[in-house]
Amino acid sequence: ACRLGSNGILCSLCDDGFFLSAQDSELDTCEPCNAAAVTSTLWVPVVVATGIVGVSASCLHPWTMSRWNTLLNWLSFKEEALMALSGKLSTMVTLWQTVSLLVENHQIMGG
Repeated sequence: ACRLGSNGILCSLCDDGFFLSAQDSELDTCEPCNAAAVTSTLWVPVVVATGIVGVSASCLHPWTMSRWNTLLNWLSFKEEALMALSGKLSTMVTLWQTVSLLVENHQIMGG
């Protein structure tokens, strides 16, 4: 039998009125929705929307348009070096993710 608020195969789905809480790193549980939970997670979309509006507005302002054009010219000039850096960065991020997953699994298994 599943815990209260969860259902499905391996109890991996949350019922209506519940959300998946990642408060406990070892065990994700379905917690009941309440105003505090909704309010505490509301700031993320607000910050993202504000950032999108800010960047869009800066692209339209005449003073910053010349700065954006300068940046785009520099990026096209350095494209080859940036692409090489992108490959190295991708490799580094993949390695970091692998190491962090190994550490987390080790801790979960009690090692």
